Amino acid sequence: CSSDLEMLGEYLNLPLPTVHRVLEFLITHGLVVQTEKGLDMGPAITHVEAGSPLVSRHHMNWRMQAMKRVDRAGADELFFTFPIVISEKTQGQIREIFVQAIERCMPLVKDSPSEKLSCINIDLFNIES
Repeated sequence: CSSDLEMLGEYLNLPLPTVHRVLEFLITHGLVVQTEKGLDMGPAITHVEAGSPLVSRHHMNWRMQAMKRVDRAGADELFFTFPIVISEKTQGQIREIFVQAIERCMPLVKDSPSEKLSCINIDLFNIES
């Protein structure tokens, strides 16, 4: 529907041809569903597998969104950067804590009403020269 496209374009600050092209892709792949009332969300959770050739681009795209947003962060948002020097064992323990936190979030997300488009980025990586 034309009004849906215009609302999405305005909300996302994107040109209508881009919104139309992306929306066609999302509908084709079942990520957005066309109903009698208009557009509706497809699956509540999507996941790009670690082995996918698209995974690095997926991570980069969402981190770019975080970089755009950090200067305008609201009180309900969280941006956290924590450069550290730790042991290999401690790094493994922190990684496990993050994995457990992600697993605890999944059911919350799945059962949540669709009110806000949000993104969680969690990174733990080694700095190499």
